Amino acid sequence: MKNLSSLAVLTAIIAFSSNGELSAQTLVRNGDHEIFTPKPSVPDPSDQCFRELYPFGVTPPPLNPVNPPGIASAYGSSDHRCDAPYSGKAHGGFFISPKMENLFYALCTPLTVGEDYELSLAWRLADGSGQAGKSIYLWLTDTTFTSTGPTVSPDDDHLLVVEDPDPLQPLDAMNYQLVRLPFQAEAATNGLIVGNMTPTTSPGGSEIFDLKNGGGNYAYYYIDDVQIRPIPRILPVEAVCPNVPVVLRLANHVDCQGPFGMNWFAIQEDTVFLGTGDTMVWQGPETTQIIATNAWDTIHTMVEINFMPVETDTFYAIPNVFTPNQDGTNDEFRPLLRTSVTDYRMSIHSRWGKEVFQTRDPSEGWDGRYQDEDLPSESYVYRIEMTFESCGQITTKLERGEVTLVR
Repeated sequence: MKNLSSLAVLTAIIAFSSNGELSAQTLVRNGDHEIFTPKPSVPDPSDQCFRELYPFGVTPPPLNPVNPPGIASAYGSSDHRCDAPYSGKAHGGFFISPKMENLFYALCTPLTVGEDYELSLAWRLADGSGQAGKSIYLWLTDTTFTSTGPTVSPDDDHLLVVEDPDPLQPLDAMNYQLVRLPFQAEAATNGLIVGNMTPTTSPGGSEIFDLKNGGGNYAYYYIDDVQIRPIPRILPVEAVCPNVPVVLRLANHVDCQGPFGMNWFAIQEDTVFLGTGDTMVWQGPETTQIIATNAWDTIHTMVEINFMPVETDTFYAIPNVFTPNQDGTNDEFRPLLRTSVTDYRMSIHSRWGKEVFQTRDPSEGWDGRYQDEDLPSESYVYRIEMTFESCGQITTKLERGEVTLVR
């Protein structure tokens, strides 16, 4: 039986702007260090060029997302200084040697597991330093983290590293370096620690070098414009059928200012501007390339209208990890359905074959419990059978696989 049907082929092409400036889209609170509180020990309260949120050597209470400044020290001091910012009035500062210090930032919303992000920052060595570090570590963690001493031992899975290509270059040649690190979120974390750490794969932390000039026996770093920028994607809301409007929407497009929109264009014989926003409606009988752009991203989506069977893989996505910690993000395991189903059954089994969950309701997910008891963090086997009706055609899909429960 041959029916008119459609396939939405989604290919994200990320193109960074070439103007050298960092984007304003960010999930990091106060990454530009422009919000700061006077340190009680500063003699002149009117002094605008030196602030510390916490006195040196004091570990602050756990930082949480409602803390407006969004920065604290995991251990030791975390400065707000105004002597050499990359932008604005202030920057952060921390020692890599002789003591270990770390800046702690809160995110305005937790990361979404499986989505793509880019972490960017500007960093430079202070002029008076006589030493330099090879690496700066960036650890994605929760704001409930509390340091228990001078060593921060992060989870390697959520650790990013900035490497200095030439830490022995003369101090007078040290300028701010712009760093951009793409990554995919592996957990719904809502905090970021930046500094010198001791990951299990590198027990010594950042390697320290003595510089050829400079009188100090320390390495002190400035850091500014710390940002975590979400990389948006285009998703189809429903199946695309000939001569029927298709709704496309942006995913992963929220920052601290709320959702951001993009400019939508249709590329046919001529480029046609379709509007601005986080969704777009398009109708047409022919294959059309649609582009969404903003200052940083160019995302291409190909909408194909063909005489071919429905490809149901475009109608759903199945995550491979979930975190039932009741934080409101990724707390349940279930497929992400982009169209309606006429029949549905999902079952979850342990590694030993015991069924721990089953449902016929596609809106009901598994919360990681069995008989009102939390199950341990490990891999579980799922079986999902779904029946779709699209463009007059009925298709049944059976999916088997593993999902990892992380607490």
